Amino acid sequence: MGSLAEGARRATRCRSRKLATLRAMGCRRSRCVPRVLRRRFVYVAARKASDVEPSRKRQRLQEPPATGQCRPAERASANGVAQHAGDVRQASVVAGAAEDKRAKVDRAVAVGRLRKTETTFSVSAASPPAAGIAHDQQVKCELAVDVREARAKLRVLIEDDPFGDCPAPVSSFEALGALPEYALRSLRRHGIESPMPIQAQALPLVLKGRDVIGLAQTGSGKTLAFLLPAAVRIERRLTQSSPRSAATQALVLAPTRELAVQIADEATKIFSDSPVWVACVYGGGDRRTQEKRLSQGAHIVAATPGRLIDFANTGAAQLDVVSYFVLDEADRMLDLGFHDDVVGIAARLRPKRQTLFFSATWGGEVQDLARSLCAGDRRPVRISYAQQGCRGGFGGATAAAAGAAGTGGEAKQRAREDIVQEVVVVDSPGQGHWERQETIKNERLDLHLREVLGASADHQVLVFVSQKALADKVSRKLWQDGFQADAMHGGKSQENRLWVLDQFRKGKLRLLVCTDVLGRGIDIPSVSHVVIHEMGEIEDYVHRIGRTARGKHGKGHALVFFEFWEGAPHLAADLAAVLEASKQHVPEDLRRIAGEVASGRRAVRR
Repeated sequence: MGSLAEGARRATRCRSRKLATLRAMGCRRSRCVPRVLRRRFVYVAARKASDVEPSRKRQRLQEPPATGQCRPAERASANGVAQHAGDVRQASVVAGAAEDKRAKVDRAVAVGRLRKTETTFSVSAASPPAAGIAHDQQVKCELAVDVREARAKLRVLIEDDPFGDCPAPVSSFEALGALPEYALRSLRRHGIESPMPIQAQALPLVLKGRDVIGLAQTGSGKTLAFLLPAAVRIERRLTQSSPRSAATQALVLAPTRELAVQIADEATKIFSDSPVWVACVYGGGDRRTQEKRLSQGAHIVAATPGRLIDFANTGAAQLDVVSYFVLDEADRMLDLGFHDDVVGIAARLRPKRQTLFFSATWGGEVQDLARSLCAGDRRPVRISYAQQGCRGGFGGATAAAAGAAGTGGEAKQRAREDIVQEVVVVDSPGQGHWERQETIKNERLDLHLREVLGASADHQVLVFVSQKALADKVSRKLWQDGFQADAMHGGKSQENRLWVLDQFRKGKLRLLVCTDVLGRGIDIPSVSHVVIHEMGEIEDYVHRIGRTARGKHGKGHALVFFEFWEGAPHLAADLAAVLEASKQHVPEDLRRIAGEVASGRRAVRR
């Protein structure tokens, strides 16, 4: 009986040791692990213990153990199995985390966000958990640094990111992984191989479904930044075969007719191989033709506010299903007095929509308009390109901080550094100085235009003047001398203006003299030189010289005549600041005038 009781106790102790071993392996019950696997772990642990102390183990096995006492080999077996199981689990966790991180970095390398040579992986199966966490943090830091470097290289800045999840910029359109094939083919057909800086950051952000406020100067490529995501959205709707699939789904508002036509033309290029229909609505065009186009169905509508409101009131334009709303050149829209019209149009759209808001400046009125369009919990991300930084937030902590620091002001103006800015100061005080200065300017203008047009047949010149008569005079004189020149101003019909603009864009005209009708938004990539006959506000100056440096060489030249006027004494200092910010030469006469205004030696109009 004693031997039977002792055997039962030994069996119970053996079973207890097995259960303890399995618990150390992470199993609550022995049935969770197959019997063969349990025996294998015990066998391996016993072999490990025997290899460590073979002589002592053999000696102890020959001695009978005391009652209630387990042999050292058995303790070593349990401890070895527990340690081995812990090592296996730890190694699998660390290796799994490394594999996940390696996969993330490989995807980043594939889309061009990270250079693989900057990241190294060294993971040991026996690495402690702290090493795995440190490695994970190291990889995250490397990724974040690389994204910051990419944005700095592109001169793109994330001004406000309420949710903190702004994606990294992309280096190619294919890296987006969402654009329809017809859109990619269209881009390749028109020679567009890689996204411009504002597109590189805005495209993944818009495709993520976020509302976006983009601050960038004219000519930065904003049009494709909102047209390409529209292709993705409309493609998704077309596959759903909605009964109202031909209804307007994307609406783009523009302040001028010319800009609306240009946006519609760009959209037509992108969607030329697709079933997507594009319509353009603007005042001054044939009303019946536009109304017929809307009645046939248009997925994308580019419009000016006035004419669109007319069609919406008559029922020709159905805006209740629009889920993608774009406001281009918002600051210019406010300058032209379209604030109430824009707000009224937005009220006709679906409340649950995606809103994109593009502007060159970020003043108080522009912020108020953006706040009214992006109401509710749709907090937008604000990004800027080639700006010195924009004060003023949109909501939450950022807005509170901006309010504590001061009211939101204009973004500091800065022209692109690839535009050579030449400022000619025409300052002739005294009686009749305006007449003398006008004569000097016209003589210098005529000489400059002939030099530029005669230097190369590839040169195209855009001249901004303030008077219709002067535009006709300059263009007519150069036309008579054998140069392909024409004028474009508000005194000509809309059809004539569009025809002249098309001729200039195609290169059949080498010189175009225009007034403010071509001040903003119009994209003419082949312009090599810009001339500003009358210096206006600094914002208009930056927009106008932005017409150049868009061609294949990416370089341009801008000539501006500066005349001091008592009604705008600040322009001298503002222009000097723009030149310095753009690393351009500042004439000494301009510095002198700015200093005289600051010291009170120049008479100003209060």
